Amino acid sequence: MRTRNPNHVSLMLVLAIVCLGLMWIVLSTYAVPPIIKSAYRGESLPIFNRMISAQASHPVAEYLSDWGRLRWRVLVDFSLVGLLVVLVTRPEFQRALWGPAAPHHPVPVLAEEKAVSGQRGAHLIAFFVYLALAVIFTLPASLHPTQALLGEGGDNYQHSWRLWAFAKAVIHGHNPFHSDLICYPFGANLVWATLDPLVGMLALPLSLSLGPVLTYNVSLILQLALGAFFARLLFLRVSQHPAAATIGGMIFGFSPFLLSHALAHLSLVTAFPIPLYVLALDKLLEAEKPSWKEGSLLGLALLLVALANYQYTVFCLMFTAVVLSIDFGLERLGLLKRVWKPLLVSAVTFLVCFSPLLLMMLGDANGSPKPLPIEHAQRYSADLLGFFVPSPLHSFLGQYVRKMPTEFFDSGVEGCVYTGFLALALGAVGFWAARGKQRRWAGRAMVAGILFAALSLGPTVHILGKPAHLRAPAGLLYKVKFARFVREPARISIITTLCVSLLATLGLVFLLNKFQRRRQKSLLIFMVGAGLLLEYITFPFPGSSLVEPARYWVVPKSTQRCTLPPRIRDCTVLTVPLFHPPHWNKSQWMQMMDGGRYRLVDGYLGMHVPDRVWVEFDQMPIVRFLRKMPTDPVVPAPDREFADSLVRKLNLCVVVVFDASERPTELNYVREVFRAQESTAGSCAVFEIAAEPKNSLFEPRRAGFPQRLAAGSLEVYR
Repeated sequence: MRTRNPNHVSLMLVLAIVCLGLMWIVLSTYAVPPIIKSAYRGESLPIFNRMISAQASHPVAEYLSDWGRLRWRVLVDFSLVGLLVVLVTRPEFQRALWGPAAPHHPVPVLAEEKAVSGQRGAHLIAFFVYLALAVIFTLPASLHPTQALLGEGGDNYQHSWRLWAFAKAVIHGHNPFHSDLICYPFGANLVWATLDPLVGMLALPLSLSLGPVLTYNVSLILQLALGAFFARLLFLRVSQHPAAATIGGMIFGFSPFLLSHALAHLSLVTAFPIPLYVLALDKLLEAEKPSWKEGSLLGLALLLVALANYQYTVFCLMFTAVVLSIDFGLERLGLLKRVWKPLLVSAVTFLVCFSPLLLMMLGDANGSPKPLPIEHAQRYSADLLGFFVPSPLHSFLGQYVRKMPTEFFDSGVEGCVYTGFLALALGAVGFWAARGKQRRWAGRAMVAGILFAALSLGPTVHILGKPAHLRAPAGLLYKVKFARFVREPARISIITTLCVSLLATLGLVFLLNKFQRRRQKSLLIFMVGAGLLLEYITFPFPGSSLVEPARYWVVPKSTQRCTLPPRIRDCTVLTVPLFHPPHWNKSQWMQMMDGGRYRLVDGYLGMHVPDRVWVEFDQMPIVRFLRKMPTDPVVPAPDREFADSLVRKLNLCVVVVFDASERPTELNYVREVFRAQESTAGSCAVFEIAAEPKNSLFEPRRAGFPQRLAAGSLEVYR
């Protein structure tokens, strides 16, 4: 039978997509606007006239502007679906999904090497598919990764700074878990902060060559792709079905949970060690006689989880306890006799490898985070209806979701625990239809998924943001103060997302086995993939300003960022406001973009600022006054007397006042205390203070590294 040339088929599909896209552009540009104008005047068809009923409060230009945004969104979504069709029809993609075609005659033993090579090729194709999807889900900012920082203004600036600071410390041979760049002169123990050491190590080559902005954006895209890829490896081991595993990886890696946290929390997006840990756990439990090798691999996998996010480590240990409890109910004491030694090896491996960080934690007990009040956990818990409400970022449904009661979004992105109706439906099929080894994993995933979903509700059940006066399962857990270190219970739902993804994979395997022809199976895969894409799509994904960091996206007040002259180096900079969000983002962003030439009194440590830092700072009258500055202060005379001693103690050379036009009181205070006049840099006022020269506070730089970082970043503003 004659087969069609796949290149010709792909070319015809691309031409059809382009033609339909051009037709849409012409119709949406020249045909629809006149209809909107006539309907606005009430002169069009009745069906169109009824669509516009708010002429008194909305001008016609607003309707035209809304249509302009909608038409481009429709065009982008149509193009993405079209590209997905082209991808599914390619033979390379089908081989990656289904594996090589079954031979009609016996295969020689030497062909096993080719089979292994084919599997590697399939894994590689799957990874690049996920990489393309990561770019698609972060459009349009991902197409211009040097012009904005991916995500909404907030913690994304902090994670960008930490990647840069990690690379700077490593290249200078310093301890990357302690920094004198912020909170000077006391420094910052970053081991308690969300330092992102795993991402920092993976991104080190990027940091040395691309600059901090591009490094962060590329790292975020890579982490989304890696999460989907390693989830696929886990699901492939359980289901033995490449096509279903690929869809399951998509459900996990691009779940609304991870895409919502991609707005600001790079450490939470670094979720690929979780399926890798479960993969190692499965390998240990399925072995008839697991050895120390399986135990060591499990311990190393848990180490990767800990280097990604400490809370994820707790979740994985809880998941392990659930799995072992289920297996113990099936195997009784035989399970303990079989696995206690490799589990002990895994614990020892983890503790030995993690001991350097553990010693740093225990050695700075005063700097450790304190248990937060239970009200904090209640605020950042999942809503009972949150599992069925799409993400506010959704391209089509997000505008309706954002109109829900404000209490529903009190926790921001933390409250997004939606997995999707399609994934839930496939998961239900998977639990019902699983057999054999898959049946055991279906039971594990169902129990763990429900349990972790219940725990993510926090101490009290909330419905539409309001307490339902029902005690949640986590209520007993949060009576223990240690449990309050899990500050955001909603994050526990990442395990639920993994379980739903695994069950959905098994459900898709069952449905695919109902069809005999590959064309029918490909059509089902396409329909499920397209459905997931439409259910999860987040276009347009937000981007944050490189000029003026803020808590949320704001129009920059200046086209020039706050920067200090090149002569300012090897000294300390005092910024105003001090220790106040979002201004610590501005101070650290300014420092990073200036290449780290100076230290900051300001700084953000994440979980907790040690009390000793406030005690020490409060012994400096000027710093104490700036930190607690009232709205209309009278400058106390003693502060002028302490100015010279503060300059000498901190090696202070510059005072920067952010948003200077809005802070006349702070400007007058700095002028009078330091007897200096300011210059303007963007929206900032810069006071240069004459100080006696001192020895450099920095060790000599290795040639090229900081300069490349600064140059690579500043190219954006030229």
